[in-house]
Amino acid sequence: MVLPVVEFLKILTKSVTTRATTATRAGCVQRGIGHKDPRPNIIQLNTEGLTAKKISVIEQLAYKSKAFIIVLQETHCTTEDKLVIPNFSLAGSVLNMNHGLVTFLHE
Repeated sequence: MVLPVVEFLKILTKSVTTRATTATRAGCVQRGIGHKDPRPNIIQLNTEGLTAKKISVIEQLAYKSKAFIIVLQETHCTTEDKLVIPNFSLAGSVLNMNHGLVTFLHE
């Protein structure tokens, strides 16, 4: 089943917002810190093709910025086997060789 982009973005936004808020609060509780800003850190990148080197750079950026969410566009992936970033789980994807969207949530 193929969803129109607008519908996919609505579903993805709702899913990411719910999961990110939960992840952010849980992370702060586990670390024993107060949570002044309920918004999670989000990284959004146009990857223009996802490679092993780019995944390594994205992982480093996520670590340094303490990101809970990574949103990538232009992944150019047709299978989910390349969509792996250590310490993040795949929340949703639109696989396409010419485009492609993917969202990861911190585990």
